[in-house]
Amino acid sequence: MFAFSRRVIELAVALLVLSHCATYVKIPVVSSTPEGFQQTMRAGRNVVLVQTPYQERSVSGLPPDWSRSVIGAVEKAIVGYGYFRLVDPGSRRMRLEELARSQTGLTSRQKELGRELAVDGFLFVDIAGTPAYDCRQTIDYDTRSECLRRDSQGKCLESRDVRERIVTGEIHFSMPLRGRLINTETGQALAHQHDRATRTQNHRGNPACPAVLKSFEAALSDSSRGIIDRLSPRVTRYSVPLLKDTPKVENRDDIKKALVAGIEWADTNPPNLTEAQKHWEVALRISGYQSASAFWNMGVAYWATGNLDQAEESFRRAEQVGGNSFVSGSIRRVLALFRAEKERRDQEDD
Repeated sequence: MFAFSRRVIELAVALLVLSHCATYVKIPVVSSTPEGFQQTMRAGRNVVLVQTPYQERSVSGLPPDWSRSVIGAVEKAIVGYGYFRLVDPGSRRMRLEELARSQTGLTSRQKELGRELAVDGFLFVDIAGTPAYDCRQTIDYDTRSECLRRDSQGKCLESRDVRERIVTGEIHFSMPLRGRLINTETGQALAHQHDRATRTQNHRGNPACPAVLKSFEAALSDSSRGIIDRLSPRVTRYSVPLLKDTPKVENRDDIKKALVAGIEWADTNPPNLTEAQKHWEVALRISGYQSASAFWNMGVAYWATGNLDQAEESFRRAEQVGGNSFVSGSIRRVLALFRAEKERRDQEDD
């Protein structure tokens, strides 16, 4: 994982406080990256998800076609992490399943399929073992007060603590999955297998086992997230505030009007940052390019649309124009978050 991933998370927590009462733009930022990912995939995001063909084995309590649930659970985990763009293999699925079954390294066939689909990687998912589960019971205790003697008005005069034994049923369900992420051009691979059992408990005090199907679904979800956590970066959408503060200068009302008009465009669903930037450009011209808020908002828009070099220049101008009073603790944290993301992007491009 990149060294600055933890720093990004810490900065983002502080940023949530800043954005609470402001109009903001949600910007996707990679908050964590699995070890070895950058060396394997560089900046590649387009992948095809393929489940290796599996010879169905019956499992008591599960439907006969339980293995068909796997691909959907893994896809849900990938979407939840927000990094990869999934590409539909269409008519090439059978060829990809053959490739998944072969488990060989880089081949001309792999390269050819990758180029046909215009993808950076194949993500093969293998069922690494038959699902297994066992029902157990956990025991804990509650303590309650029991009255031994009362007076004529019902007031308790003497009591004692009584321990009650609480028995709860639970299932420990193992759904072994293995994921293999392969770079279609280089053949470099990243793999992870998740074997840890998932515990599903019944309502406290119910000694019966939970439903097997419910426990399977929970275990499959955990295993899917477990392999994706080691194969995919995680993207978090952070709320970056827009500013409308205007110092006491000539044409102050016109500058603020242009800033607010741009913010209103950015606050639409979806945000129209192109129109918003037009108004912030007006604010810059009216102010003689002395509006820190306008430069800041332009930087946020550039960041949101992926133009990090332009964003960096706009933020620099905002700091320059606004001076020490502009670069408060909150603004400084946003800038640190931006710089961490730009550093990560620059590493991808090297």
